[in-house]
Amino acid sequence: VTPSAPEPEPEVETPAPIAEATRPPVVKPPPPTPKKEEAPVKAEVEADSPRPQDGRLLEVLLSGQGLFRRFNFSDDRAGSLPNYNLNHAAAASLSVGYFPLSHFTDGMVRNLGLVVRGSRTFGLSTQTPDGTEYGTTAQMIEGGLRFRLPLQWLELSMGALYGTHSFAVELPPESTLALPDVDYRFAQVELGLYKALTERWAIAARVGYQHVLSGGEISSDSFFPELSGSGLNGELAVEFALTRMLGLRLGGEMRRYSLSTNAAEGAPVFAGGAVDQYFSGNLGMYLRL
Repeated sequence: VTPSAPEPEPEVETPAPIAEATRPPVVKPPPPTPKKEEAPVKAEVEADSPRPQDGRLLEVLLSGQGLFRRFNFSDDRAGSLPNYNLNHAAAASLSVGYFPLSHFTDGMVRNLGLVVRGSRTFGLSTQTPDGTEYGTTAQMIEGGLRFRLPLQWLELSMGALYGTHSFAVELPPESTLALPDVDYRFAQVELGLYKALTERWAIAARVGYQHVLSGGEISSDSFFPELSGSGLNGELAVEFALTRMLGLRLGGEMRRYSLSTNAAEGAPVFAGGAVDQYFSGNLGMYLRL
């Protein structure tokens, strides 16, 4: 038996090559640009402004004054009442404003505070027509409440005060000179303004009205017991700040009392009224905290 010839094995077909997707060329990123290292910028410290900020706790002003006075009676029919002229006198004044509520709150009520002002002459004397000199004293003290209202461009203030303003010549009891002393007791309302012009310069102004409650010797039974009167006062000053807390202040002040005697016809001493005026120039230093 002859074996049959083996059948030929089927040819294995070579697989067709798999088509590969074309890869995009790899683009290398450009090398980073070298950065310059900048020196760190130091924060600049701004110098404190010499002008104080709102909400000051304490204000103190100490000044020297040059004082002038003019006192004149009107309608003095008998001509027995002398007028008084003071051409120059030296005085010192002190003003203190304190706002205690600033310790406890930042609200509007912190602007309500206390104010006290006073002035007194020193080394003053009065020479009578016969050439005799007598010691003389002039002083003013007033105090009360003050409310300040800070606005965008300026500061307003309002005050209600009680005060006394006296001018006394130490005449001996036997003197026949009919020159009455004055000791005005008054209630006062006032309005003030403060305006910063630059970092160092500022202006301040104040006006007040006084209702005279009594006049001292001039309103006694010896002169005009029915005396009544009122007063006006004003101040204008310029300031220069030396530091944030200290500065100089130069200004002038005027006080004018208009008096009506209300004397009856035939009274032992008769005059229709009187005008009592005071002028002063002030130079001082202030402290604000």
